[in-house]
Amino acid sequence: VSRHGSIVDPVYMRDGVITRRSTVGPNVSIGAGTMIEDATVRDTIVGEQSRIARALLHDSLIGNRVVLEGFNGVATLGDDSEASGRH
Repeated sequence: VSRHGSIVDPVYMRDGVITRRSTVGPNVSIGAGTMIEDATVRDTIVGEQSRIARALLHDSLIGNRVVLEGFNGVATLGDDSEASGRH
């Protein structure tokens, strides 16, 4: 589901992914149930049930059930992590 955002192929999204006011892609894979809001995500793999908000994320690997807010740059976060930064 995309609301007022854009998808730049190639992008793979599992069921239940929600994007709001975001640009996703190119080269992005997003796991089921993940929400991406007010963000730009490219060249990144995001696991299931994660939330990315107010972020500029690239060249990253994000695990399952991760919360990432207000971040700008490259991140590698394991399952059940939480991180925030200035955006």
